[in-house]
Amino acid sequence: MRSPIKDLGPTFYNTLSTLKQIIPEGAVTSSFLFFAGNLEFNLAEANRRIDAYTTRYVVYEFWKYAEEDPGRIREIVNFIMERSERDERLFTTFQKEWLNYRDPFMRSAMFFVLNRSSSTGHLSSGVHEEDGVNAITLSYLNSFNPVNFNINWTQEEDFLVMLDEQKIKGDYFLIPAGKFNYNFFEEGKNKGIEETTVQHKELFERVQQLKQRTILLYKFHPAIMNLYKDFNIRMIDEYGREISKREECQDLIITNF
Repeated sequence: MRSPIKDLGPTFYNTLSTLKQIIPEGAVTSSFLFFAGNLEFNLAEANRRIDAYTTRYVVYEFWKYAEEDPGRIREIVNFIMERSERDERLFTTFQKEWLNYRDPFMRSAMFFVLNRSSSTGHLSSGVHEEDGVNAITLSYLNSFNPVNFNINWTQEEDFLVMLDEQKIKGDYFLIPAGKFNYNFFEEGKNKGIEETTVQHKELFERVQQLKQRTILLYKFHPAIMNLYKDFNIRMIDEYGREISKREECQDLIITNF
């Protein structure tokens, strides 16, 4: 199933085949840093139960109401687009004011429009793209009907606090951590209300403590290979194949089991 919204950053769809080998059918996987969900929805369709977690209420709200009534959200999206299509100034106004709408279905529709119409997928930033909302992307929204899937919201600002086997049950933890960086100068950076910052070295320290079977997904970076050298690391190329040559690697699947 295609997600109705687009990712904010790197995707890990190439890891799907290998993840199906690692996670058996029927297993319950707690997935963190949830946003667009393309990987998670496809695992769920392959008979893996997905409990998705986000620290961002706007992300939780969109998926909650999209699951409840995607057709209603689509009707509102059509109403918005009839009045604002190709109007970049109005798009900029929406970016600033969309959270002020009181109706959660209206906010969910704005979430979809802003995500799809932004060059970056961010809700409050990015350049306007005219063709972001079209018949194809609307069809993803209208047909949204996930199986084996549950969305959860936690008020913890730091998602690392959520990585607790006593609080969150399941057979596996799945953490699509994205691109590694050294988190220099993070303080003071403007972050969108939909974004979660990953402190990569703190994540490593937390994962070291976990007894739960944990799967991390990273884009290839030599520092990650060194940091997680005592873990099991699978290198995946652009075609989803497990490989042994670093120069062909795009994605890393790291496990503590």
